[in-house]
Amino acid sequence: MTAGASRRPHPVHRPDAATEDAARTPARPRCQGCGAAVGEQHDRICNVARCRATGQQWMLCAVTDESTTVHQPDVWTGRWPGEEDCERLGFLARYTPGEGWIPCTAGEADAQPDFTRLHAEASWDAQRGRWVVA
Repeated sequence: MTAGASRRPHPVHRPDAATEDAARTPARPRCQGCGAAVGEQHDRICNVARCRATGQQWMLCAVTDESTTVHQPDVWTGRWPGEEDCERLGFLARYTPGEGWIPCTAGEADAQPDFTRLHAEASWDAQRGRWVVA
């Protein structure tokens, strides 16, 4: 984090925060890290790829134990990893000068996926291949 950057807050998750009308970003036809097309597996040196077993960045994953989920890079979906999960769970925020990142709803201007909150409050479900809140 750079000097002066604000940390995103981690408000308590409310089950009613999930929203079906979350602002979806348009699909990107190719991964900016490795060039994989939608539906193609990322290559093993891609910095965007996530591990199917842990949900964490593939390049930094150090899984050594056996898992029921194959330990390999995921497939490019056209969206940044975790973006759909943030929208599904209602983990959105907008930047307000002087205040930093403030939780918001999908209908608010400049709503963005709150990845910090996603990783703080959700856990990876390898069977479903997505982040969930218990």
